Amino acid sequence: MLETARTVARNGESCVVLVTGEPGIGKTRLCREAAARAEAAGFAVAWGSCWPDGGAPPLWPWQPMLSSLDAELPPDPQSTGAGPERFARFSAVADLVAAACVRSPVLLMIDDAHAADPGAMLLARFVARSLIRQPLLLLLSSRIVDRPVWDGSDATLVTLGPFDVAETAEFLRSRGSPAPADTEARALHRLTGGHPLHLHHTVRAGAAHTSLRAVIDRALAGLAPETSRILRCAAVLGAGPAVADVSTVAVVPAAVVRTALASATAAGLVDIEDVERFAFSHELVREVLLGEMPVQERVDAHARAAQALRSTASVRPDRLTRYTYHALQAASRSTADAEHAVTACRDAARALVAAFAYEQAAALLASACDAHEVARLSSPLAPLLAEHADAVLQCGLLTEARRLYERTATTADAENDPVTLAHAAIGIGGVWVNEHRTRLEWERVVGLQRRALAGLPDSETVLRQRLVTRLAVEDVYRGGPIGPVVAALAATRRLDDGVALAEALSLCHHALLSPPHTYDRPALADEQIAVASAAGAGMLALVGLCWRTVDAFHVGDSHATQLLAELRDRCDVLGCRSIRYVVDSIEVMLLIRAGRLDEAEKMAGACLSLGDEVGDADALGFYGAHLLTIRFIQGRDAELVDTAAEIADSPTLNPAEFSFQATAACLAVRAGDPGRARTMLDQVTAPGLAALPQSSTWLIGMLSLADAAYGIGDAGLARQVEELVEPFAGLPITPSLAVTCLGSAERILALTGLTRGDQDGAVAAFERAVDATRLLGNRPMTAVNTADLALALVARNAPGDRARAAGLLASAHGEAVAMGLDRRAAQWGDALADLTETAATIVRTGRQWVLTLDGKRAVVADRVGVRYLAQLLTSPGRPISALRLTGVDDAIGAPAQPVIDERAQTEYRRRVADLTTRESAAEAAGDTTAAAALRKELDTLLDELRRSTGRGGRSRRFADAGERARTAVRKAIKRAITEIGESEPALAALLDETVATGTTCVYTPDPVRPVAWSA
Repeated sequence: MLETARTVARNGESCVVLVTGEPGIGKTRLCREAAARAEAAGFAVAWGSCWPDGGAPPLWPWQPMLSSLDAELPPDPQSTGAGPERFARFSAVADLVAAACVRSPVLLMIDDAHAADPGAMLLARFVARSLIRQPLLLLLSSRIVDRPVWDGSDATLVTLGPFDVAETAEFLRSRGSPAPADTEARALHRLTGGHPLHLHHTVRAGAAHTSLRAVIDRALAGLAPETSRILRCAAVLGAGPAVADVSTVAVVPAAVVRTALASATAAGLVDIEDVERFAFSHELVREVLLGEMPVQERVDAHARAAQALRSTASVRPDRLTRYTYHALQAASRSTADAEHAVTACRDAARALVAAFAYEQAAALLASACDAHEVARLSSPLAPLLAEHADAVLQCGLLTEARRLYERTATTADAENDPVTLAHAAIGIGGVWVNEHRTRLEWERVVGLQRRALAGLPDSETVLRQRLVTRLAVEDVYRGGPIGPVVAALAATRRLDDGVALAEALSLCHHALLSPPHTYDRPALADEQIAVASAAGAGMLALVGLCWRTVDAFHVGDSHATQLLAELRDRCDVLGCRSIRYVVDSIEVMLLIRAGRLDEAEKMAGACLSLGDEVGDADALGFYGAHLLTIRFIQGRDAELVDTAAEIADSPTLNPAEFSFQATAACLAVRAGDPGRARTMLDQVTAPGLAALPQSSTWLIGMLSLADAAYGIGDAGLARQVEELVEPFAGLPITPSLAVTCLGSAERILALTGLTRGDQDGAVAAFERAVDATRLLGNRPMTAVNTADLALALVARNAPGDRARAAGLLASAHGEAVAMGLDRRAAQWGDALADLTETAATIVRTGRQWVLTLDGKRAVVADRVGVRYLAQLLTSPGRPISALRLTGVDDAIGAPAQPVIDERAQTEYRRRVADLTTRESAAEAAGDTTAAAALRKELDTLLDELRRSTGRGGRSRRFADAGERARTAVRKAIKRAITEIGESEPALAALLDETVATGTTCVYTPDPVRPVAWSA
């Protein structure tokens, strides 16, 4: 396997091989053999062994490895060669290794990688990832530990186990022992477990021992007491101490040390490397020596080591870390030792932070806090706690940092330290804004920040301005104005403090995270990156790059994925888990955008776990956004109406957030519960749409409102949404930190157009949405918008719309099938089938007519009404007069005769006037009998006139041929449809809806599901 990896590397493809196994199994021996063979094959070999007991400089053992390649990394991370950031320093190392690869293939060997500090392993991963097209073999050895030293599938794993019986015998022969009998080999295998180191000591001792500890104990027992003491002092100094250092710690001349080493070498316990240095034959030897060392002896030895290093610790970083390690181990000896240890930790931590080794710095400061408390030192504890919290925050561990800042604030209060209290109050606010979501918690934290501001002395101008800026931004997220934030940023610029300005730029960027400021924010992010990098504030530079990446996604920049790749690399370099969580959240969005929904859902779950682990207040909200988007694309989002409602009510959600409640209303519509949807919409829109806060989730909230309005037919709500969204229609719908993407905001205008009945506007908006969403690379939402455009075209039904809709639906259906969107594929497939004309027949057979459609079959007697139907159904969309259906030419129908002619009508009117005059005269004379007779005749005459005249007194006419035909055709067709319905009601209902009768009759196919009839 190692030979194969070496061949692959020689051919220009980098490889990573991890050799694992229990202590003494032969990992180092195998790697030395692999290194020797690689060197013989022309590889440049750089070997480095990790330091297991602390005190190693940052990134150890890269320093000796680079030296082996004739390269040196400048020790000061601020110097020109390494750049002001950890990323730049890692890039410098990768460049040095790449330069070595140009000269020859390179083997980098990291022994005991389980003991490496996190920064060294981050650098190893960075180099491996950066040089994948270089002739490089990275070989690591590690014990089997709970957390693997290399996480990822890009490494080949070689796990070493014990020998079997045959291999045990072969091992003994290779060491010069006579070939053992089979029974002897089995016995040795049973006693040693086939462990190479046990067998090695067995051969050297000339006898079999039951355990490696017994072998080491026997070797130590053969030494003089003074020799054992010197070896114990050497063990305190690490795996490969110098003779001079051992002389100092053991308080004996160097010559006495060398004499002791000669005895230890003979016993197989140490190996002499040169006249000044030696190494223990195995790490287990050191462990046994340290285990036998009395506690006081060990503490005194560490104290002497620290004393020897103290004077030069500030000159060389490697001596500073070694001094710190020994000072900590000696801290329990006295108060003075504890003070030295705390001071050493703080000095070393500052150096480590400057070198961007945040994990080591945090660990040292945690030890310093412990030492301070155990020794009950009189010096203030709060500033030390604040430094520890700062280092933890730099690691991206938000929850742990908050806890530490809270403790710092409590301690600062007790110590009456307003400056450290202000420092802690700022830290409690976190990296982002509005990290404390419940009302009580937010009020408590903001109250602490206000109290800290009030208690600061006037001289603390920077701390004061940082608190002013933080409070202004927090107020924005509770509905406050943006003006004070902009003013606070301007005031911070005047301070000429790079760290404070970078922090203010980040906070201001967060406050401007809404559609109106989309194109203003990139400049702030670019400035933050430049300012933070110049100030050596690696974490703030990383946050700036995070903002710049998010900004790119918010405007649909095609370079956004490149920025994300850079952000991911820098997260790996800095080991910042909080920003890595944001990166992972965006990568879930990219998987969704690519249509890889199963992978996206799996990663979303892992992402939620990481978000909870680092303490991101938006972890639940981001997961909800991921899941809702996936389910919407799958056509299953109605399942999540209760989940969306629960998230909307979550105490960790931003109180000003309305998008989840709007989404829940939209889902309630799709779940068939318009009443619940209406209640939710009323709650969201109660203050008025214009009053809803424009946050990073505003557009997705508007999309949900538009969708809900369409579902319940609320044209008024749709119009309000449209007016608000129109200025931002060109933006993608990528809420918050770009954790999901629902395509172009043009979709919102398309939905509002449909709701208002503006079919042309809806079609145009959907067309723009399709084009813009395709440019975003959002495959599923492009398919969704394409299908919705097709349905809008069907609804409009203008010339050519149906044919175009069929093509669009076919495209969307194919995409749905390819992406595994079963429900969407079924829905769009059905819609596509409905657009295809269904074939039907109406055929006369003898004295019967047979109608067939979609498996339905109706047989009716040969009647005139069925004949009329046959003519109409086989002439779709063509009006036919009732007269023509009856077989009479339209031009033949003669004009109808009046019921009474003009002369008779004149005589009727003259008689009416005469009777009216006479009736009036009889009533005036009191002759009631005559008046009654005249009234009766007059009523009879008027009734006749009403029957024979129409509007305006024109004479009515007798029915003509066209009218008689209209009545006859209508009755005949109605009778035919009724007979058809007796056997096939659905067929009769279709005919009743699509066949119109009157003076002119016509068959109009259903626009949604047209039927083509043939005879």
